[in-house]
Amino acid sequence: MPAEYLHLADALKVFATKNVTQGQEHIRPFHRYLALRLVIEGGFYPDEITPHPPLKAHQSGRGWILEHDPDAETVGELTVLGGMKTKKIDVVVAKDGIGPVVAISVKGTLGAYRNLVNRMEEALGDSTNLHVMYPGLVYGFLHLLRANRQTSGYDAKDMGVAND
Repeated sequence: MPAEYLHLADALKVFATKNVTQGQEHIRPFHRYLALRLVIEGGFYPDEITPHPPLKAHQSGRGWILEHDPDAETVGELTVLGGMKTKKIDVVVAKDGIGPVVAISVKGTLGAYRNLVNRMEEALGDSTNLHVMYPGLVYGFLHLLRANRQTSGYDAKDMGVAND
């Protein structure tokens, strides 16, 4: 059985359909998707990634083999020491002896589009904070927006798709 949220559409479906934002239920599948893709496409070892994807890697001959292992999966964020304050980051690749090398912060907006300016300021502040401590860190700030229809009962300023 393939890993859950192996495909982008599966992770985004949860974000698009969940109305509950507490506990990160709406965004956590996307964290899982990113962790999987960092292994499969990025070439990182599963043990280097938080949250740990449902994969394990072992050496076989001259190469490596990936196996689906649901028991290896973890959820949660990694706390990274910034230059001014610690920051919990959603998906992190950390190399032994180096520290975090890739960090991805994922935010989701389900309806309050008026908060987008605050999110952009947050991205700049987080990037500055983290790069003071880890200048070589690749930091990604990914913001998912749900396109609410005007007929859904939202204020006009929070619409992603107008009636017309």
